[in-house]
Amino acid sequence: MSASEVGGNVNEGALQGEMTIEAAEAVEGAILRFREACQMAETASGTDPAIGKWDIFETDEANYMVNAMGYSEALGENIIDTSGQLVEVDMQNSESVSHDVDIPNVSPR
Repeated sequence: MSASEVGGNVNEGALQGEMTIEAAEAVEGAILRFREACQMAETASGTDPAIGKWDIFETDEANYMVNAMGYSEALGENIIDTSGQLVEVDMQNSESVSHDVDIPNVSPR
Protein backbone atom coordinates (compact mmCIF):
# COMPACT_ATOMS: atom_id res chain seq x y z
CA MET A 1 0.00 0.00 0.00
CA SER A 2 1.42 3.40 -0.95
CA ALA A 3 1.63 6.39 1.38
CA SER A 4 -1.48 7.89 -0.22
CA GLU A 5 -3.62 4.79 0.33
CA VAL A 6 -5.63 3.96 3.42
CA GLY A 7 -6.78 0.52 4.43
CA GLY A 8 -8.46 -1.26 7.26
CA ASN A 9 -9.12 -4.75 8.50
CA VAL A 10 -12.90 -4.99 8.19
CA ASN A 11 -13.20 -8.19 10.21
CA GLU A 12 -11.19 -6.73 13.09
CA GLY A 13 -13.18 -3.51 12.87
CA ALA A 14 -16.51 -5.32 13.05
CA LEU A 15 -15.27 -7.40 15.99
CA GLN A 16 -14.12 -4.29 17.86
CA GLY A 17 -17.50 -2.67 17.20
CA GLU A 18 -19.32 -5.69 18.61
CA MET A 19 -17.05 -5.70 21.67
CA THR A 20 -17.73 -1.98 22.23
CA ILE A 21 -21.48 -2.59 22.16
CA GLU A 22 -21.14 -5.55 24.56
CA ALA A 23 -19.10 -3.40 26.96
CA ALA A 24 -21.74 -0.67 26.81
CA GLU A 25 -24.50 -3.17 27.55
CA ALA A 26 -22.54 -4.43 30.56
CA VAL A 27 -22.79 -0.93 32.05
CA GLU A 28 -26.50 -1.53 32.53
CA GLY A 29 -25.77 -3.98 35.35
CA ALA A 30 -23.41 -1.48 36.95
CA ILE A 31 -26.15 1.15 36.87
CA LEU A 32 -28.55 -1.19 38.66
CA ARG A 33 -25.94 -1.95 41.32
CA PHE A 34 -25.20 1.79 41.70
CA ARG A 35 -28.90 2.52 42.24
CA GLU A 36 -29.12 -0.25 44.85
CA ALA A 37 -26.05 1.12 46.65
CA CYS A 38 -27.55 4.61 46.72
CA GLN A 39 -30.80 3.28 48.14
CA MET A 40 -28.89 1.36 50.82
CA ALA A 41 -26.88 4.49 51.68
CA GLU A 42 -30.05 6.54 51.92
CA THR A 43 -31.60 3.97 54.25
CA ALA A 44 -28.44 3.82 56.39
CA SER A 45 -28.16 7.62 56.67
CA GLY A 46 -31.64 7.94 58.11
CA THR A 47 -33.25 11.35 58.21
CA ASP A 48 -30.09 13.41 58.79
CA PRO A 49 -30.57 16.44 56.48
CA ALA A 50 -26.78 16.93 56.19
CA ILE A 51 -26.46 13.53 54.51
CA GLY A 52 -29.73 13.54 52.56
CA LYS A 53 -30.43 14.10 48.88
CA TRP A 54 -29.44 10.53 47.91
CA ASP A 55 -32.34 10.37 45.48
CA ILE A 56 -31.11 13.45 43.58
CA PHE A 57 -27.55 12.13 43.54
CA GLU A 58 -28.72 8.71 42.38
CA THR A 59 -30.83 10.12 39.54
CA ASP A 60 -28.19 12.57 38.32
CA GLU A 61 -25.30 10.12 38.35
CA ALA A 62 -27.33 7.25 36.91
CA ASN A 63 -28.38 9.56 34.06
CA TYR A 64 -24.71 10.30 33.32
CA MET A 65 -24.05 6.55 33.18
CA VAL A 66 -27.02 5.95 30.90
CA ASN A 67 -25.77 8.71 28.57
CA ALA A 68 -22.26 7.22 28.52
CA MET A 69 -23.75 3.81 27.75
CA GLY A 70 -25.68 5.31 24.82
CA TYR A 71 -22.56 7.02 23.49
CA SER A 72 -20.62 3.77 23.69
CA GLU A 73 -23.34 1.83 21.89
CA ALA A 74 -23.41 4.48 19.16
CA LEU A 75 -19.62 4.29 18.88
CA GLY A 76 -19.77 0.50 18.46
CA GLU A 77 -22.45 0.83 15.79
CA ASN A 78 -20.38 3.47 13.98
CA ILE A 79 -17.32 1.19 14.01
CA ILE A 80 -19.39 -1.64 12.51
CA ASP A 81 -20.90 0.71 9.91
CA THR A 82 -17.44 1.96 8.94
CA SER A 83 -16.26 -1.61 8.45
CA GLY A 84 -19.21 -2.20 6.15
CA GLN A 85 -18.43 0.97 4.21
CA LEU A 86 -14.83 -0.19 3.72
CA VAL A 87 -16.15 -3.40 2.17
CA GLU A 88 -18.45 -1.40 -0.12
CA VAL A 89 -15.61 0.86 -1.26
CA ASP A 90 -13.38 -2.14 -1.94
CA MET A 91 -16.14 -3.78 -3.98
CA GLN A 92 -16.79 -0.58 -5.96
CA ASN A 93 -13.08 -0.16 -6.65
CA SER A 94 -12.67 -3.77 -7.72
CA GLU A 95 -15.56 -3.37 -10.17
CA SER A 96 -14.01 -0.25 -11.69
CA VAL A 97 -10.65 -1.92 -12.37
CA SER A 98 -10.29 -3.35 -15.82
CA HIS A 99 -9.99 -7.10 -15.74
CA ASP A 100 -8.63 -7.27 -19.28
CA VAL A 101 -5.15 -8.69 -19.02
CA ASP A 102 -2.93 -9.37 -21.98
CA ILE A 103 -1.47 -12.81 -21.51
CA PRO A 104 1.31 -13.54 -23.95
CA ASN A 105 0.80 -16.63 -26.05
CA VAL A 106 3.74 -18.81 -25.16
CA SER A 107 3.88 -22.32 -26.48
CA PRO A 108 5.32 -25.02 -24.27
CA ARG A 109 8.72 -26.41 -25.21
